[in-house]
Amino acid sequence: MYTESLVKPLALGAAGLRAAHETYLDAPDVVALKRPVCVRATAIRARRRCRAADAIHLAAATEAACDAFVTSGRRLSGFADIEVALIAPGAE
Repeated sequence: MYTESLVKPLALGAAGLRAAHETYLDAPDVVALKRPVCVRATAIRARRRCRAADAIHLAAATEAACDAFVTSGRRLSGFADIEVALIAPGAE
């Protein structure tokens, strides 16, 4: 997840945004990418036409019954299966 989540904070030089992302990324729960996650990710891609990585992240969070999905990507807002919490890029 670090490879996806930290790209924008690093590109912007946004230390506060990077720290916010790392707080969530360091959570102890890891979701295995088993068949239910992959099936849900495929359905998400078919409905939303999003990138595979985004669909997998949304599917894993949904299958794990997470309270929210934290992202800086506005394109992922409005996802009905889980609350999407937006962190503004560049916010310190």
